[in-house]
Amino acid sequence: MEMLNIVSLVFGFGTSLLLCLVILKAEGEKKSFASFLMWGVLNAIIAFSLYVQAGNWMPVVLYAVTSFLTSICICIKFGMAWRSEDTWIACIALTCMVTRFYVDARYVTIMTTAAVMLVGISQLQDISRNPDLQKSWPWIGFGAAHFCSILAGKEWSVPERLYPTACLLFSLLLILQVHKKSNRTFLNTVF
Repeated sequence: MEMLNIVSLVFGFGTSLLLCLVILKAEGEKKSFASFLMWGVLNAIIAFSLYVQAGNWMPVVLYAVTSFLTSICICIKFGMAWRSEDTWIACIALTCMVTRFYVDARYVTIMTTAAVMLVGISQLQDISRNPDLQKSWPWIGFGAAHFCSILAGKEWSVPERLYPTACLLFSLLLILQVHKKSNRTFLNTVF
């Protein structure tokens, strides 16, 4: 189990570093940093609630750190672009932050996992707007990290497997969306 956690961390960290490098070298339209910033905030909340519940919290801490790092790279490269949908993303994150103090850690995990999925809607919108500018390799890497994290869980419970399972399913949705919407060949949509 511990080895699968390490593999999950390697996949997640490696994918995040590659994504940051690609962002820093990218040209083209401005990207919003808000999704990754809010993912970082929500992942930090989930990591804390999983830690309190003695769940599988280590990969989520890594996701929080790398989400913040990715948002910083987007700010460096494209500036602090803010879109209209970023406002509701910020409201979702703020609601989760406030609610954290009033409900049990198990409910925080469930609610914040749902919020992470809602924040991901902006990624789906980006794919729909510009399908030929999107690649699926980051979502394949994150999906592999979530899959290993699911396998590393000690039991089938909310603290151990809810977050990685939801994120794996969402990663698969993003991968399918990239391949479905794009007019490019399969390999050109991956890399």
